[in-house]
Amino acid sequence: MRKEERGLKITAYVLTSLAILIIVFPFLLMFSYSMMDSSAVYRLPPRILPEIPKSVGIVIDYTGSRAGEEELKNEILEDSIASLFVTYFETQKDSVGEVKVYGTMDGKTIFYQRAHTMEMKMISKYTTYQNVAAMNRQTLFYNDRHKKAADAIGYQFDLSGVSEAYAVDKLGKNEWNDTVISYLTDESKNRGIHGSIQSTILGGNAFLMLENFMYYIKVPSYMFPDDPLIEKLSFFAFLFNTLLVILWALITQIGLCSLTAFGISRLVGRKTGKILMFYFLFTLMIPFMCIIMPQLIMMQGIHAVDNYAAMLLPYLYPAAFYIFLFKGFFDRLPQSLFDAANIDGASQWYAFTRICMPLSKPIISVIAINVIVAAWGDFTWYLMAANKPELWTINLALYSISTGMNSEHNLMFGLSVVTIVPVMAVTLIFSKQIKESIANAGIKG
Repeated sequence: MRKEERGLKITAYVLTSLAILIIVFPFLLMFSYSMMDSSAVYRLPPRILPEIPKSVGIVIDYTGSRAGEEELKNEILEDSIASLFVTYFETQKDSVGEVKVYGTMDGKTIFYQRAHTMEMKMISKYTTYQNVAAMNRQTLFYNDRHKKAADAIGYQFDLSGVSEAYAVDKLGKNEWNDTVISYLTDESKNRGIHGSIQSTILGGNAFLMLENFMYYIKVPSYMFPDDPLIEKLSFFAFLFNTLLVILWALITQIGLCSLTAFGISRLVGRKTGKILMFYFLFTLMIPFMCIIMPQLIMMQGIHAVDNYAAMLLPYLYPAAFYIFLFKGFFDRLPQSLFDAANIDGASQWYAFTRICMPLSKPIISVIAINVIVAAWGDFTWYLMAANKPELWTINLALYSISTGMNSEHNLMFGLSVVTIVPVMAVTLIFSKQIKESIANAGIKG
C-alpha cells in the first residue's frame, strides 16, 4: 500500500471514529444519567458513569410487645413506612437504590417490606405524600397515609414467620448504622418508632439502576391517576397512539401517493401532468408552520380536535415528496409491460395493482421508513390538536410529562431513553432490509 493510500485510510478511520463518537456519546451519557440520582446529574466534578446504588436494610424488633395482632400490624406498618420514607428523604444525595425493612419477634422475621427509591419518589411526588415537605410522624401517618402507601408498595406480615431473611453477619457492620438510626429516632423532627431498631444492613446492587426504567414506564400512571386508560396502561397508552398513527400514515400515504403518482404518470396528458407536479412542488415549498393555524381552525370547524380524528385526518393529504418518488419510479418502468397488459385486455387498475405496485417494493420500503420516522417524531401538530392525555403520542407525552418534573432530570433522561430505544431496536433489526431497499431504489443517502 502506498504512503498516500495509507494516510487516506488512516484519516478515514479517524474521521469515522470521531463521527461515531459524536453520535453515540450523547445517548450513552443520557443512558448513564438516567440511572443516577437527580442531584448527581449536575454534580461537580461531573460523573460519566453512575455510582452503584446502595441497598439499605433496617431490622426492627418487637419482642415483648403486648399489642394485639391488628394493633401490632399497624404499629409495624407505621414503623416500616417511616423507615422507608425518612431514609429515602435523608439520603437522596447518597445513591440509595432501595430500602428494606425487616420486623422481628422472638427470633422470627414476621414482617418484610421493600421499596425502590424511584417508587418512593413517585409516591412522594404524585400520590400519597404529594407536596409533603417534612417527613415526620404527623405527615406520614395523617389520615392513614401509611396504610395507603404500604398497600401501594406491598408487604408481608405473618406472625408465624415470613420467607424473607437477612444476613445476620452483616448487621451493624457499616458506617451508616448510627446515622440511619439517628434519622429514624430524631425527636426534634417529631420522629420515632414503636419497635426497637436492632441494626442496619448496607450493601450495593448494580441491577437497581436498571430497575429505574420499570418506574420510568410507570410515571404516567402516577401522574394521571384519574385517567383510567393511562392508569392501567401507563406509558404503553402513548405507545399505542403512536403505533396507531404510524400504521394509519403508512396505509394512507403509500396508498394515496402511489395512486396520485400513477394517475399523473399514466392517465393524464403530459401538460396536465406538469401542472399537477408543479402544484405539488409548490406545496412542498410551503413551511408547515405557515398552514398549521388555518388547518387547526378548519379541523375545529368539523369537530376534529381533541379526538382521534385530529391525529389521523392530516394524513389523508398525500405528501408531495412521496408522489415525486413514486412518479419517478413509474416513469422508468418499461412501456412494454403496459403494452402487453393492454393487449391482454387488462384495465388500468390491473396495471397499477399487478405491475406498478409489485415492482415498487424498493420505493415503498424507502417511503415506509420515512413515514415511520416522520410519524414517530411528529410533535407540533399533536401539541396543538391533542390536549387530552389519552390522545398523546410518545413525543407529546414526553414533552408534557417533562414540563411537570421540574428538577427531576434523571426522570427526563430515563423517559428519553425509553422513547429512543424502540426506534433503535427497529433500525438494528431491519438495517439489512433498509440498505437493500435504498440500493434497489437507486437512491443515495
